[in-house]
Amino acid sequence: MQSSIEKIQRYLLSVCGKLLLVFCCLLFSTAGSAYAITVTDSGGYQLTFKNPPVRIVSLVPGVTEIIAKLKADQALVGITYHTTRPARLSRCMVVGGFMAPSLKRIKALNPDLDFISSMHEDLRAQLATSKCQVVEVSTSSLAVAYSNIKLVGNIVGKKLEAVQLVEGMQRQLALISRKVERIPPVQWRRVMLVMECSDFMVPGDDSFQNELITAAGGIPPVWGKKGVALNIDEEALRAFDPQFIYANGSCRQKVRKFFTDSVWADVAAVKSKNISFFPDALTGRAATHIDDFVAWLAATIYADHFSRSENIVLREEVGARRELDLKIEYVKRAEVVETTIADFNHKTLIVDLAEPMLVLSTLEGLRQQITAVANHYLPPASWGLVHQIGEEEFEGRIANLLERKPETTSMLFTGADMDNLVQQSASFKEMQVTALVTAGVSSNAVRMGAEEGRYYELEESGTAEKPGTIN
Repeated sequence: MQSSIEKIQRYLLSVCGKLLLVFCCLLFSTAGSAYAITVTDSGGYQLTFKNPPVRIVSLVPGVTEIIAKLKADQALVGITYHTTRPARLSRCMVVGGFMAPSLKRIKALNPDLDFISSMHEDLRAQLATSKCQVVEVSTSSLAVAYSNIKLVGNIVGKKLEAVQLVEGMQRQLALISRKVERIPPVQWRRVMLVMECSDFMVPGDDSFQNELITAAGGIPPVWGKKGVALNIDEEALRAFDPQFIYANGSCRQKVRKFFTDSVWADVAAVKSKNISFFPDALTGRAATHIDDFVAWLAATIYADHFSRSENIVLREEVGARRELDLKIEYVKRAEVVETTIADFNHKTLIVDLAEPMLVLSTLEGLRQQITAVANHYLPPASWGLVHQIGEEEFEGRIANLLERKPETTSMLFTGADMDNLVQQSASFKEMQVTALVTAGVSSNAVRMGAEEGRYYELEESGTAEKPGTIN
């Protein structure tokens, strides 16, 4: 009897072992093929990927931006010199410019995937090999831009993240649409983008740039011509009579010089001095910052309308908080607080002091009895708001929302996102300095200077004053 039972047990174990082996084989087979995808690129080419790419060269700055935003840039090995951020991409080899990439440099990187645009079609045959796929990504509209983000996300294994990114962008554009709807249509403004001033180039009627103008509540020109860039004459410009003109920041001097000619003095935008400049990466690139640019553009075109309380759509409130670990005896608490103010997402670094202190502020000068110091990040869409309502009123609005007293709070404003905040400490003899530094600007307020501190107070007096703060 015992022998029969043992035989049955051995048989069952054998069957279970075989079933487990089959299950494991199926599991590994499924895991290996889970990624396998087939996509169609902007050029109409159908490509199949069996595995995620591990060595990517991107000749399209917009695609590079998408990959970085999706945090899939560990596979990036080559980019163009047009990509300057995020800083972590400095490890990638620069293979030239968008218009003139180096084929030699690209091949030396031994990529398994090259991203190109329609401008690089002649390179496809030279780049495509049995070990390297070539994907074309070109943008002609907002809908295509969204599809491109999903396409790239699918290829780099970030499908869900790409969908979430697009949904977030669409929510922001829907918010701008709601704000623009509160402006009477008769007050909507005619808006024109100048792409290159030396030949006075503007986007064609079918360009995504004109769609961005529409999304921002502007009225784009209709030239009766299609194309990436067009030359227009004086008659056409006068017939449209733009009320707001914007251009790439790199063309600032040329554009200003062009419109200082007295022949343009009666053009509406020139007469009202409504000529603005934005980063090249925003005006000519349809990637992950479409929503940010449309918000900034709309808020600049309609700064007067967006600052009015009746045009505010969302409730002003405090959002997420992130506490900082500051081990300083005179600091009670330090945190970064997100807020919704005038419909846009703001972030404030606020340091509460253990007792009232004397504060030296580069904005407000010397102030006494201060219980909190703060540095407030203003998103670009809110820059005009501060000018419209005034710095003092806006600062009070922020302090009240953060439940701090304006009269005992010393505040600065910055264009550097608090997501780029770095905390560092250093000591010298009995002195210790803790710096909370924001980065991310490329024009003014980059740094105070490179001067060394060569005076040490204790060597003169022998006693230390109470610790303080420089805001």
